[in-house]
Amino acid sequence: MASSSHSAHIKRFHVFPSFHGADVRRAFLSHLHNYFANKGITTFKDQEIERGHTIGPELVKAIRESRISIVLLSKNYASSSWCLDELVEILKCKEDSEQIVMTIFYNVDPSSVRKQKGDFGSAFIKTCEGKTEDVKQRWSKALTDVANIEGEHFLNWANEADMITKITKDVSKKLNVTLSRDFDDMVGLQTHLRKMNSLLGLERDDEVKMIGIWGPAGNRNLDVGNGLKTLAVKSLVRFESRIVPYQDIVMHSLLEKMGRQVVHEQSDEPGKRQFLVEPQEICDVLANDTGTGSIVGIIQYFHGCTVLYNDLEKLWDGIQLLPNLKTISLGFSERLKEIPNLLEAPNLETLTLRHCSSLVELPSSIRNLHKLKELDMSGCIKLRVVPTNINLASLERVHMSGCSLLRTFPDLSSNIKHLDVRDTKIKDVPASVAGRWSRCTWLQIGSKSLKRLTHLPQCV
Repeated sequence: MASSSHSAHIKRFHVFPSFHGADVRRAFLSHLHNYFANKGITTFKDQEIERGHTIGPELVKAIRESRISIVLLSKNYASSSWCLDELVEILKCKEDSEQIVMTIFYNVDPSSVRKQKGDFGSAFIKTCEGKTEDVKQRWSKALTDVANIEGEHFLNWANEADMITKITKDVSKKLNVTLSRDFDDMVGLQTHLRKMNSLLGLERDDEVKMIGIWGPAGNRNLDVGNGLKTLAVKSLVRFESRIVPYQDIVMHSLLEKMGRQVVHEQSDEPGKRQFLVEPQEICDVLANDTGTGSIVGIIQYFHGCTVLYNDLEKLWDGIQLLPNLKTISLGFSERLKEIPNLLEAPNLETLTLRHCSSLVELPSSIRNLHKLKELDMSGCIKLRVVPTNINLASLERVHMSGCSLLRTFPDLSSNIKHLDVRDTKIKDVPASVAGRWSRCTWLQIGSKSLKRLTHLPQCV
């Protein structure tokens, strides 16, 4: 296969489908194409290749010019050397240009594809006849790699329609391309919408798109409740109810990007803008205390906050809505005296507070962090208080070594696998913990206060 720079190609297609068999084309794939078309998703169709061109290079070009490749693995997929070469190219694009690859296992088990066994394996062996060892290994590795990509399994669905609907939604979400359904009854308008969709180039997410609309002026006296309903009708915003009875207003990505640009143009210094938007800028302003009276809000959709070696005493007052925050790392913040209220950070996975030497208490608001996997408070030499009577379902690793004033055993979850409480004032493992901590396989405990252990989790 010809090699060239993958990332330089213009993305003409949203989806490239890789499949084998006329039966797959006529049944499942034709339905999938229809669903995609209704959502404004452009799909490469090999019937559209112009006559006189060899199909190989055209397919390679189409793969490289697609944002997503969907590999539809059926029991006969490996009987086509063409499909196997396609697959190699798709995975090459995945590695070189981060192309999204989705898998559909159509009446074939993923393990049969992964290990090339059963009917699928027999078809593969037959296709490999007469091929070089290098080609065989390349094909085999491609099949193994693609089978390891989690996808939709046909046998897991009660009906094909529901499966196709789910795939279409997943593709739309990945592309961030949605066409409004408000104009379905207007004959011929969908064609114009799709044309405009392609002109917008939504696959290029590094620039702001602006649309000029000319027409007669309308009534400007619209209140916010109406100016929002109108935006929702046009699919520019949507309403989500995360916390009853409140509703979040979620903007379309185009509005979001335009807003970011407006904010950036206010000042070269983040602390002088009205809104803090970029994750690193938020952390820098907080760490260096460079905020001014101009700031009226923080746009809370960043995934992680890392502020190391700083003079912060606290991050923020009150409760902040942080539904997307997954990581907080405040290591070596020697003046940090309190952790902010984290009640509205339900998706936080990692909380790192190591060597926060002024920190006295781990607040009870962590009881809401049911997705927290790791808590690191090692070296918090003033830590005395940790909450009790809570059970964080996902918490597996807790590091509290060097918390030299800590007397309370950190019974934060019955699912903890690794606990380090060396060099603390903890004198024993509570009997209640020993009976419930069935998953704990690594316990590090020991200090001058420890005389002997009377209880231990059974798995240690």
